[in-house]
Amino acid sequence: MGKKRKSDEDFDEHLIQEAAKITTALGKMFAPFCEVLLHDLRNPKFSILVIENPLSGRKVGDSATNLGLARVTQKFFPDVVQNYPNATTDGKLIKSTSIGIRGKSGNFIASICLNLDRTYFSDIAGRLEKFISVEGEAPVREQLRTLSVAEIHRVINQFSKMRNTEPARLNVEARRELIGLLEQKGLLELKNAVPIVASALSVTRPSVYNYLRASKAKEARAQG
Repeated sequence: MGKKRKSDEDFDEHLIQEAAKITTALGKMFAPFCEVLLHDLRNPKFSILVIENPLSGRKVGDSATNLGLARVTQKFFPDVVQNYPNATTDGKLIKSTSIGIRGKSGNFIASICLNLDRTYFSDIAGRLEKFISVEGEAPVREQLRTLSVAEIHRVINQFSKMRNTEPARLNVEARRELIGLLEQKGLLELKNAVPIVASALSVTRPSVYNYLRASKAKEARAQG
């Protein structure tokens, strides 16, 4: 019986030594924003065996928290308590996780606890939100691509296709609307835009300018 107990104790001690390596590695991985602790729950009054990045101000040899004590005393305490809100005595907002480690007997003998400093990341989130925020709309919806003659043909063909006809067969009202659309997109400012449009619609260049004036007049009436 004594040998079995000694064997169980040796097994538990081995688990805790392995947990200590994990605790140290996690602490160094997430430094300096995450406090990582290993508690030996076999000795709750002096439970802290390892502590990395001590955000809470605790040190090796300090006692377990009330949650650690509850893990030992409550029969159906969960193995993992994940991402619960917490806070340090100096006001840091913390996100905590507690991971229980069971020994040979099936009871909790230790726990690894992670306490992430939310305050730091909340400040960053606020700065990022301000950095990516936008203010209102531009007077014209900008298209982030280089305007080209090909774009003129694309708009004309798409406009005509939506009306189930060829560009040259558009009626007068549709031509006015199309010319207005091209002007809104800045495409009529391109070199040789007017003759290109005139050729596509099978109209004269003066007609293109007439359609443009008519389109602007209609828009002015609508706004007035």
